Amino acid sequence: MAMTVYGIYRKFYEYWIRLHTAMVGRALGAYGGGGRIESPLVVNLPERVFVGKNPIWAAGVFLSCVTEWNGACYNGEIRMGDNCFIREGAHLSAASSIILGDGVSIARGSVICDHFHSALETDLHPYLRPLTKPKPVVIEDNCGIGAYAQIGPGVRVGKGSMIGQGCIILRDVPPGSVILAPLPQLVRQYDEELRRWQNLTVSRHARSMFRLRSRKKNGQT
Repeated sequence: MAMTVYGIYRKFYEYWIRLHTAMVGRALGAYGGGGRIESPLVVNLPERVFVGKNPIWAAGVFLSCVTEWNGACYNGEIRMGDNCFIREGAHLSAASSIILGDGVSIARGSVICDHFHSALETDLHPYLRPLTKPKPVVIEDNCGIGAYAQIGPGVRVGKGSMIGQGCIILRDVPPGSVILAPLPQLVRQYDEELRRWQNLTVSRHARSMFRLRSRKKNGQT
């Protein structure tokens, strides 16, 4: 059977992706081999990005290591373990360090930063303002970060945790936790001793907010 135009395109595209993966791997500070790195890709200072085996990065990933901003010097680096999966449009920016363990999955549009832009310099464009003091971010093995979630400076996400879509995480997450939006809260946690999941009590405030949202959705006041 004759190959279709789309089939020819896919054949050449897959060849390009293999070539692109190899070229990016050579530019990185460390690369364990294998995996799939799609194009387009933006990596600022690739020599400061250290990657284990079999990374899978979808198109549109943006990795930024900051070494200078607004006259201040930084030592940003990004480190990933084996089998890390990053979806389209995810953005990782490190002025200190972002460390991903083995088997971490980051969904589309998520943002992980170990710094913010200062809110105090009101006479400057927000993008041009100095950075706050960077604090390392650590995401331990086998964690899942949901679509459009945001993880801020100094956060450690414990092993096996799941961060729900749209959550904003500014505090540490215990291992084996499930965090859900719209009000990020710990709702479920794995007990290593009992070897089972524990459902945690939802706060009264959170229950009230959920009831309020339900009434608004149903047109009630």
